[in-house]
Amino acid sequence: MEKYTISIGNGFTIEANNNLSAEQQIERKTNTFFAEFELVEGKIQWIYNPLPMRKEEFQNTKAFYLFQEKAEFVVFILEDKEWKSTDTFEGTFIDAFAYIQERFKYE
Repeated sequence: MEKYTISIGNGFTIEANNNLSAEQQIERKTNTFFAEFELVEGKIQWIYNPLPMRKEEFQNTKAFYLFQEKAEFVVFILEDKEWKSTDTFEGTFIDAFAYIQERFKYE
C-alpha cells in the first residue's frame, strides 16, 4: 500500500512518501474541477490546492478512478507556524479529501 502525507496549512497538499528518481516520467495534470497534481508511472505523486474544496468539487472526485485507490495517510496540520502530526488513517483519496474538507477552513 502506498504511503502519503497530507499537509493542511495555507492550502493543502497530499504527497507521496517515496523519493522520485530523475529517470521517472512525470506527467503533470491540471484539472478544471479542483486541484493540480502529478503522476509518475500512473501513480499520484502530489496534489495541491490553495483553497478548500467546494461540495460540488468533492462530488466530482468520486468519478475519477485514480482517487479510488487505497493508501495510508499521515496528517500534519499547521498550528501557530508549527507543523503538528495529528492523525494517520487508511482509505481512498476520496476519504482523504473528505478528511481535508472537514478540517481545512480558508481564513
